[in-house]
Amino acid sequence: RRFGTSDSVRFCAGGCAGVAAWTSIYPCDVIKTRWQTEPCGTYSSLAHCVRKSVAQEGWQVLRKGYAVTMARAWPQNAVLFYTYEFVKRQLGA
Repeated sequence: RRFGTSDSVRFCAGGCAGVAAWTSIYPCDVIKTRWQTEPCGTYSSLAHCVRKSVAQEGWQVLRKGYAVTMARAWPQNAVLFYTYEFVKRQLGA
């Protein structure tokens, strides 16, 4: 038996990959969301959005909502990856 061929390994790998992907881009996503949801003209640039957000709420603002996102990302990506691998196997690829 080789490592990585069991269903549980595929499931866990998908969950971990999703968490890694979200963790790497999460601060950028927070700034993007703030930029999109504020009224036009609130921020003059993305850099202004970062500076203003950090000045008002501290560096922790870049991790706001992280736990909830991870609670969603792990199972979502685990199921997605497992399903992809399952279908690929069923199709003989």
